[in-house]
Amino acid sequence: MTHEEREEYCIELQKDMYGQVDAALRFFIKFTGHLESADCNMKQSKANLYIFYKKNDENFSLVVSAVTVDDCLIGGKPDDTLIFMKDVEKKFNIVKEDYVGKHLGVTYDFVRDDDGDMCALCLMEKKVQDIVDTYEAFIGTEAKVFDSPGAPNSVLDKNEGEVVDINMYRSLVGKIMFFVTKIGPKMCNVVRDLARHMSNPGDPHWKALGRLIGYMKGMKLKGLRMKKPHSLRNGSLCDSDFAKDPITRKSVGGEIHTLGGCITAFSSRGEKSISNSTAESEYKSLNSGGREMKFQQMLLEEIAFVETPGILLDDNEGCEFMVKNKQVSSRTNHIEIAEDSIREFCTENTEGITRGMVMRVSSKENTSDICTKNVDVATFKYHEKEIDNAQKVFYVCGKRYLIPRNFRRLRIKNFWVECRANDINRYDCEIGRTGIRSLGTGSHSSFIILIK
Repeated sequence: MTHEEREEYCIELQKDMYGQVDAALRFFIKFTGHLESADCNMKQSKANLYIFYKKNDENFSLVVSAVTVDDCLIGGKPDDTLIFMKDVEKKFNIVKEDYVGKHLGVTYDFVRDDDGDMCALCLMEKKVQDIVDTYEAFIGTEAKVFDSPGAPNSVLDKNEGEVVDINMYRSLVGKIMFFVTKIGPKMCNVVRDLARHMSNPGDPHWKALGRLIGYMKGMKLKGLRMKKPHSLRNGSLCDSDFAKDPITRKSVGGEIHTLGGCITAFSSRGEKSISNSTAESEYKSLNSGGREMKFQQMLLEEIAFVETPGILLDDNEGCEFMVKNKQVSSRTNHIEIAEDSIREFCTENTEGITRGMVMRVSSKENTSDICTKNVDVATFKYHEKEIDNAQKVFYVCGKRYLIPRNFRRLRIKNFWVECRANDINRYDCEIGRTGIRSLGTGSHSSFIILIK
């Protein structure tokens, strides 16, 4: 076609093997209509439009389905899921799989841990190997293995020199982001820092990237381990690194969200405005954590049920004071009103329900610390072990208690306490400022406070 013909004529696209730009949306609308029809009788979640569920007359969920364009995850008993798939087949051709082997790039392997409990290994080993191979082929030598993804206490600054291999830098960081946003909470802070320099990488950025890839090469679990939640109660860890960004002087917030000890979400992001104090930056991070927890609670209330209040853990006393006391002073009246939703979240509503409760945890035990900064190797390995082993832990008064495999729920004072029960009919405990102390005999000393 000549330039003159191009100016005079237009081309009509009659067919595209991959569909138009809006093909995914149009398919989803059509698929949603079928799921909500009398053929399937599914209900679309109001909290998450990509979640569909069906309940019986007793308000118990029979089938839950998560839809991602034309990929569906289905949860439920075998007979109920088969009925659901037959209903879908009335209008769509589908490919059935017996269990989740791979979904959206993540491979799932179901195994039993040392305690005999079933857990899911969410892995992306081929993606990690591809990243390492691409990097080593580019630099012409093997990547050095590191014990942590980021150099301790390091923060990347703006490149003032020449741009270095921008296309390869973007390619590698993009691949790593694909991995981290799905199953990489341990590396999210480093990747966040690297991604800020996509348009102008220099030698320091390549050095930081090389260390991250070296860590990925040597890490034992190339993914995330997920265990069955011990309860349907949300527990979240929130933290912030004050004025960490050397360019904007904004703080960096980090969160790790769990459902009964199983990680459900995590994040590392720069805050939108400059904070004037550590307490203010922690307050913003806690507010963000409360929004994520509320979303998960609303979703759980639709498809099952949720135990309230959820527990928000933070290591800043001033932040906890601002949430619980609801005071306004010259030090806090400048904080944007949008950041005050955490106060409402932690206040009893008209229905007598308190959705969240803030508790303080020691800085050493705050796992979300690795989402805000590059900590020293010893601290990182401490939290890495906890995440890799999917330990069911909770905190009270800044101290950590592992949940035993077998436990009994007791009502003590104003707390729900769970303790190990090995043929013991009665077990006395005392809750103090420094934690829980056993008053009975024997070696059964693992406890967890669930609700105040």
